[in-house]
Amino acid sequence: MFWRSVARSTKRKSLRTSSALTGLSSDTRRLQKKKGRGRDMAKEMQGALAAKHALVYGTLKKNWPLMPVVDGVELTNICNLSCPNCPTPTTQYPRGYATEQTVTLAMRYAAPDSLFSFHRLGEPFLHKSFLHYLRLAGETGLRAVVSTNGTLLNTARMEEMLDARPWSVMVSLHTRKSLEAFARLAEHCFAHNVFPPKFCANLLSHNRDDVFAWADDMQLDSRIRDLFRDVQSHSWAGNVAARKTVYDDAHMQEMVRRCFFIRFNHVNIRWDGSVVACCLDSENITQLGHVHDLPKIRQNPAGYALCRTCDRDWMHD
Repeated sequence: MFWRSVARSTKRKSLRTSSALTGLSSDTRRLQKKKGRGRDMAKEMQGALAAKHALVYGTLKKNWPLMPVVDGVELTNICNLSCPNCPTPTTQYPRGYATEQTVTLAMRYAAPDSLFSFHRLGEPFLHKSFLHYLRLAGETGLRAVVSTNGTLLNTARMEEMLDARPWSVMVSLHTRKSLEAFARLAEHCFAHNVFPPKFCANLLSHNRDDVFAWADDMQLDSRIRDLFRDVQSHSWAGNVAARKTVYDDAHMQEMVRRCFFIRFNHVNIRWDGSVVACCLDSENITQLGHVHDLPKIRQNPAGYALCRTCDRDWMHD
């Protein structure tokens, strides 16, 4: 009895010592276990949502084998910048914000485990529910793609965005504020080792020299400069008037042959639910219908009038 009592006493002291060494109270340990169970439940729910999405999509594809794939939704065609390489400042198309019904329908018609973008025209962070939709895409089993000008990316949004685990985060370096935001984001990722699989800053050809001047002035770390990705500015299929060129039949046929959307039967959803054949279509020239009717919508393999003014390098961009 004596030795059993000593053993029990020693065990209790050992547990108290262990708790003191780790600095964790019993309440803290219980809280950590509860959080761990919460994370496990969240993973299970995410897996269930992804499985349900895959089942629904599989049934749709079986019934509608020619149904196009939705590869993204435009949350808004409103932006807080006015850049010379973008049609957003001059578009004549009505402006607005996507509803939750439009976004969830767009996700429904996205292939399981496929890339799904939240950018097109406009700045996604202007949409009040963007981060909610970003998390929902991940839970649905989609690889979310974020492209932003970075100017609205404060610390809280940065952490919430990374916590949603997007597959890709790209910050376009339109302004010095964009570069400063990307630098903060990159430093956070380095400090916490939380990099998305694709993480870069888009270095646009029309203001490349400006970006390097800002980077020099900021004494930007070489680790951050290494994340720059050169992107050739284009005319958005002629929707940027100052860059528009009308090409001949041979060029148009080549652009149709190379077009990502036509080759792989993809479409884009605009903020109002309209379906367009190309992500560069700012004026709905290639409108094919509405997301409500997506299973019946068909891409045109011969291309569109917009293809005659397209200068996008689909094979390399």
